[in-house]
Formats: sequence, structure tokens, C-alpha cells
Amino acid sequence: VPENLCYFQGHFPSLPVLPGVAELYAIVLPRIAEVRPGLGGLRRISRLKFRRTLHPGDVLDLSLTVSGLQVDFELVRSGIACASGCLAFSATQGSSPEGAP
Repeated sequence: VPENLCYFQGHFPSLPVLPGVAELYAIVLPRIAEVRPGLGGLRRISRLKFRRTLHPGDVLDLSLTVSGLQVDFELVRSGIACASGCLAFSATQGSSPEGAP
């Protein structure tokens, strides 16, 4: 987790914590866009769980399981699940997420 993320400003001065929504927008969604650029916009979020707080400098593993327009994710720190959920995306015109590499 980059220490200079703007999301840490004021959240909280004595113990910076990455807000849950920032976990999605700063970590999870950019990686999904890299590995599945043919997916459209985020349509639905389900089974979203934030189990542990994330702090500047945390080293995370991100696991993605893609099935068509659905992506299950899990963020893990030192073998312990910190966040997980299921994201559903819209199809983009002319894309084929099923056959994408």
C-alpha cells in the first residue's frame, strides 16, 4: 500500500487507515482493468467484506477469479484475509470477456 496515497490524508492522523472504498478504487479495480481490459464499468458489488484495516506500507497479495463479467477478489496480508468481494461488470460493445486472455 503506497504510503503517499491521498486517501490517508486525515484518515486518521495518529494511525492512518485506508478507507474500504479506497481499497477498491486504488488497489482492486486498477488491477482488474490491467488483466481484463475488455470489461465495462462496475455494475454491482456483492459479498463485500472488510475484515482487517490496511495501513501505509502494508504488503498485500491480490487474488482475482474471473468468470465472464464477474470478478471475485481477495486481499491478503501475511496470509490473513483483509478484504474480499464479488464485482459484476457491464459488457462493453464489441468486447468478449469470456474469451479474453
